Amino acid sequence: MFPDRVGRVVLDGVIDADFYVEPIWSKSIIDTDPIIDSFPKYCHEGKEKCTLYRPGDSYEDIKTRFIDAQANLRAHPLSFIGPTSHYPYIFTIDILRQILFSALYTPMTSFNLIGLLVNAIIQEDFQTLEFLFPLIPKEIFCNTQPEYAYPDDTQLGVVCGDKRYPVSTV
Repeated sequence: MFPDRVGRVVLDGVIDADFYVEPIWSKSIIDTDPIIDSFPKYCHEGKEKCTLYRPGDSYEDIKTRFIDAQANLRAHPLSFIGPTSHYPYIFTIDILRQILFSALYTPMTSFNLIGLLVNAIIQEDFQTLEFLFPLIPKEIFCNTQPEYAYPDDTQLGVVCGDKRYPVSTV
């Protein structure tokens, strides 16, 4: 956006720039599902650092648990009364997919959150889900994004500033 202010650049991803600036994202997010599907691999490599890992788990065990949690949530959204707040919550597959997609922008900080979240869904741990619910962005991208989602303005500038057309309808 300001090439005269740039001394060095670090390239963190390669995409087809022509597709990226189109009014739709379909071609610029081709690798989203494969990246999300890699979570069980990294969870297995992290062992006890990943909440979804169980002692003795193989990669396939974690992958099955991860996929089954999504399928179960799709078929049966979790609805519960928060143990602390006594507010009603409905946790759907759409909310989980939104979180997984948002996590792709900050994988280093989101890894533990994903493991914790999926594990809470599997165990129907409503205490943890209630704790995590305020951390879930209600809108994605350029709308009312909480401060923790973009720790600095750089990513927000890239995500929201370099498209020819508005990313958001709000």
